Amino acid sequence: MVKQRLGDFLIQQGALSQDQAKTIRHNQKTMADAQLAMLLARQGILPPDRLHPLLAEFYGLDYLSLADFNGDAQAKALVPENMAKRINVVPVRLEGNELIVAAGGPLSPQIRENLRRVTGKQPRVAMMSAEELAQALKNVYHGEEAGAAPAWESSISESIQGSLDTVRVVEQILNKAIALEASDIHLEPEPDGLKVRFRIDGVLKTMELLPASMISLVISRIKVMSGMNIAERRAPQDGGLHYQYQEEDHLIPVTARVSIMPSYYGEKACLRIQATQEKLQHLENLGFEPDQLATMHQILEYPHGIFLTCGPSGSGKTTTLYAAMNHLLTDTLNLVTVEDPIERHIKGITQTQIDQKFTFQTALKVILRQDPDVIMVGEIRDGETARLALHSALTGHMVLSTLHTNDAISAVVRLIDMGCEPFLVNSTIHGVLAQRLVRRLCPHCKRSYEPGPDELKILGLNPEQKEVFYTGSGCAKCRSTKYRGRLALYELLVADTEFKRLVGKGADPDSLREYAISNQMRTLREDGILKLRQGLTSAEEVISATTER
Repeated sequence: MVKQRLGDFLIQQGALSQDQAKTIRHNQKTMADAQLAMLLARQGILPPDRLHPLLAEFYGLDYLSLADFNGDAQAKALVPENMAKRINVVPVRLEGNELIVAAGGPLSPQIRENLRRVTGKQPRVAMMSAEELAQALKNVYHGEEAGAAPAWESSISESIQGSLDTVRVVEQILNKAIALEASDIHLEPEPDGLKVRFRIDGVLKTMELLPASMISLVISRIKVMSGMNIAERRAPQDGGLHYQYQEEDHLIPVTARVSIMPSYYGEKACLRIQATQEKLQHLENLGFEPDQLATMHQILEYPHGIFLTCGPSGSGKTTTLYAAMNHLLTDTLNLVTVEDPIERHIKGITQTQIDQKFTFQTALKVILRQDPDVIMVGEIRDGETARLALHSALTGHMVLSTLHTNDAISAVVRLIDMGCEPFLVNSTIHGVLAQRLVRRLCPHCKRSYEPGPDELKILGLNPEQKEVFYTGSGCAKCRSTKYRGRLALYELLVADTEFKRLVGKGADPDSLREYAISNQMRTLREDGILKLRQGLTSAEEVISATTER
């Protein structure tokens, strides 16, 4: 079936005089429908209030006039201003799983897909005239802070060629990620383009889909910035880039760790954005309860011994260790780290990075000849590293390190399983901190509620007990996610004399845990409930982070 042309449709609707119909029939032989619509509007052949409803009907779209337009805060929060201006759409309202957007005509499949990825909703277009659309865009985003989400200047719907455009696109990717406080940038080649995803508050979110023609250009630009070999496309590469981010009237130096690996549709890049010296956390800002913070300070005052943090990857262990090193940083102490890789550079601390030849074991032996007071070992991965770390602690050094275990008790058991003698563990260990990260509720839209019996039961609380918890409703400040930022849940184990006696006797993990709880150790779940009651996070986050899988 041949698709009806716009001119024929208008003639059929009786919208044109005989002379106008003759002119339109002639023009539509050489013009696309979109060009013909522009000609009709420009020459005033039909008045706007008559033309645009007819165009909407022809394209099978709803029609929306400025007089009938009312902005919706929830819809606005889903579409960043820079994106709305770039693709020339205005968010109107939400209807179930659909997001109604005003546009000057049908949207291309690529733009529709980008809207769906960014908003999580299926876009439905309502047509507006170009003049009214421009006014609606100004009305909706009037006064919005431009710095909240830097614009991507190049439209993804056009084919971008040339190194200058590629440089600008990569800069805008970095600017947007830094502005949104993303921890990671994923550039993933797919059959239909290069998918750009950011990890914000621990959750990956698709931001854009760049044209397939940009895949090799963007990845090559990232390689150049990271000092990698742009000719090597079949082997993984690691590197790092330095970038100057413009914030208001000053530049902020930003460092990112870069990993490139080959995949079926091209090379994939992952950039880990690292905290600057100015953003280095202090223990006081990490969300410890007052009693936990006091205990942390006591443990770090010991002149020798070992302190461990544990948890899965991405639970904030390294951030805690850096904060501990920052707490100990004085002119009277020699602080040395051995890491894989160095994640943050700290002025005043000697930091070294391992490789295939310079291993954790080799580095520890060398560091001991450097007159250290405090040694930070990035991760204890095997028995030999564990024994060297414990011997270093036994010989008059304070050692800080991490282990991949689920809770604090398991860390002590893991050391023994690695071949460390119980007496050596008992002689050196001062404490173990298990932790998990949860998302922090947005302070602008959080609200209180009374949880039901089922929710209380899942959390291990009395179902008949009255509690007040908090959740979010979503707003423009948090981009309708209900959360802004993250905080940690902690389980702090203090290895006192009785605990060490139980370890020496070979007590099982359940007995060790039972004693630790009786000695006022708060579990991860209990610490989460405390933060629930304080309105810092939600029940969903606590349950998800503290449920064993």
